[in-house]
Amino acid sequence: VSIDGIDADFSGDYNTLIVYNDDKPGLVARVSGILAEKNINIATLKLHRSQRGGQAVMVIECDRAISEEEIAWIRNQEGINKVTNYCPEV
Repeated sequence: VSIDGIDADFSGDYNTLIVYNDDKPGLVARVSGILAEKNINIATLKLHRSQRGGQAVMVIECDRAISEEEIAWIRNQEGINKVTNYCPEV
């Protein structure tokens, strides 16, 4: 199973962000910092990249739903190319 071409090796039990980004220093810290500012706890975080300095993907499972406004904060960061939000059915 995959989402947007990324193997879905996450549980599906949590609200999950799939963040496509440039492989540059500081982006993981920036995204996790934004989540912390919004009081969103990270349950798991997995990183994937095609090659050093290429494209990367963060798969972040969170303890609560992420609003469109919160996703927009992440989406608007320099180096972020796309954000997909997966919400499990309640």
